[in-house]
Amino acid sequence: MTTSIIHKKSSVSGKSPLATQLKFGELAVNTYDGVVYLKKDPGTGESVVALKEVTEDNLTIDSSNLAYVTGNTLAAALEELDDAIGVIASGGVPGGGVDDATAIAYAIALG
Repeated sequence: MTTSIIHKKSSVSGKSPLATQLKFGELAVNTYDGVVYLKKDPGTGESVVALKEVTEDNLTIDSSNLAYVTGNTLAAALEELDDAIGVIASGGVPGGGVDDATAIAYAIALG
């Protein structure tokens, strides 16, 4: 015999549950957005967090120590590094003042 577990759900875009609507450990699902919600209490008060699919477009990065990168998502960083490689390949120096070997090393390290 199998047991079906039915989670709280909504099919309305952007709708998320309130903390008062969930118990700890209970999940809620937005079937339109494809987002799962979980109630947590880290000691500073109850809240609901969204568990989302991670992609290059929504993965936030700290680019403050990366040469040639000003974007704050993985997709933006990869695009900027590809552009830097293109400048190097055509004989230029991206960003001015950094040698080719350094630029290539950054590009390889970050994919």
